[in-house]
Amino acid sequence: MIHTASDVKLDCKLQSVGKPVFHSHATTYYGSWMRDAYPRTGDVSTFTNTKDANKESKDAAISDMLKRYLVNHFQGIEVLEFRTEADLRREHVNNVYNQ
Repeated sequence: MIHTASDVKLDCKLQSVGKPVFHSHATTYYGSWMRDAYPRTGDVSTFTNTKDANKESKDAAISDMLKRYLVNHFQGIEVLEFRTEADLRREHVNNVYNQ
């Protein structure tokens, strides 16, 4: 589901915070990893509910949803792309995006 401006609330409160989940270990304290909240190929649930979904589109959607991105340290000069979270842990870089 893609949210529109009419769906957005100006304020919200956290009800709870769960247990931390280990994703990866880094050699530095600074930086950030992320995933795309709205992958360009869309939500995979739209493909699973459609009889006519072609396999390539479904695979591309899943592929985009699995990708992880890493920005090291303070500069943010480059963004590292990993195909999966497992690749992020193994430090197997798929692509590098520079300024």
